[in-house]
Amino acid sequence: MVKSGDKIILKKGEKFANVVGTADDDWSGGSWKDYYEEFTGRKFRKCRKWGCAEEADHGSHVFVKSILEKTKNKYYFIIPLCQEHNMDDEIEYRKYGRKCWARVNANTAVVALAKDENIREEELERE
Repeated sequence: MVKSGDKIILKKGEKFANVVGTADDDWSGGSWKDYYEEFTGRKFRKCRKWGCAEEADHGSHVFVKSILEKTKNKYYFIIPLCQEHNMDDEIEYRKYGRKCWARVNANTAVVALAKDENIREEELERE
């Protein structure tokens, strides 16, 4: 079972889509970059969209296609993306309609974040 703060490693080519409407969401422990680094143990470097080599400057909220149904659409995931791919309306998640999925680079880490909880540091303590 997935819970907030869980790190998941995606395989090359797994699909993700940007979540719309999360720009004002906050984490009490700092930025989404801080959240990502805290729970993955990795530095925030390059955009994780397949084929992109730009510096990542956003801890973006995404859905991961392979996990979406398993989690009953209750979790977002934080992933490093560059400005262009963070704002790319071609990869915005839409429940109905055209394709919206992009692929990740190999060995991409994402961090789970429950959609319906108010994130607090004490809720994300490592076990």
